[in-house]
Amino acid sequence: MASTLSMPTGTQIKGTHGHYLISKQLHRNIWRAVEKRTYQAVIVKSAPDFFLRNERDILQRFHVVPSLRHFIDEIQDPPLLVLENLESNLLIESGTRKLESPEVKQVTYAVLQALTALHEEGIVHTGASRMIISLLWGEHWHIFKPPKVDPADSVYAIEVLRRQHQYFGPFPLSYRNLVDNETLDTLTVIMESVEKRTPFKMASSKEITREDRDFVCKLMRLDPRDRPSAKILLQDAWLIGSTADFKGNIDR
Repeated sequence: MASTLSMPTGTQIKGTHGHYLISKQLHRNIWRAVEKRTYQAVIVKSAPDFFLRNERDILQRFHVVPSLRHFIDEIQDPPLLVLENLESNLLIESGTRKLESPEVKQVTYAVLQALTALHEEGIVHTGASRMIISLLWGEHWHIFKPPKVDPADSVYAIEVLRRQHQYFGPFPLSYRNLVDNETLDTLTVIMESVEKRTPFKMASSKEITREDRDFVCKLMRLDPRDRPSAKILLQDAWLIGSTADFKGNIDR
């Protein structure tokens, strides 16, 4: 297990390809640094050895995918990864302002492009659907985040399921093939206890455009086996008309 490292501003570390100077700690075991010769800004990351090796191998394997953060270097002692530095991104920017439709589609295209590359190599990743909804609304709004319930609370997961049912339910009968009996019993109680659903597909044009709403509904089918693949979504009419406008910004 990797413990929390102490690397104050000014700490120098030597990688395989460069020397780096720590400039700021961003999060626990994540720092911004600069390469001393080129002055290139980078991100330095620590984690348990297995996770570092896994992330390094995946980023090297998919280095040609432009929408994935690039691997730059690694440090042996202490074990660290040096990654491409991104000053900001549209997901962060969406917390301060409502993004324009072309910007949301640019991010969506980049995410689906990366997911397609991962899926074609048998690597599964989830969570993109909620991120796209958050981009459309802005202000870091999370459609499934229960109000006034701490994530550490034992009922948090149940409240998330309740909100999934409220906006995109009911859970289909096919769900019985995906979960155990205890979860099925929980879902039954949830569906019976929600007095009034608020179907997302009924959202008004004042809240979200019809085109955006219909695209989100394709992403949020509760049985994941009913959702279109990332590769199919890249060909969706919602994206096709705008792809030429932003594809060049992604394919670096």
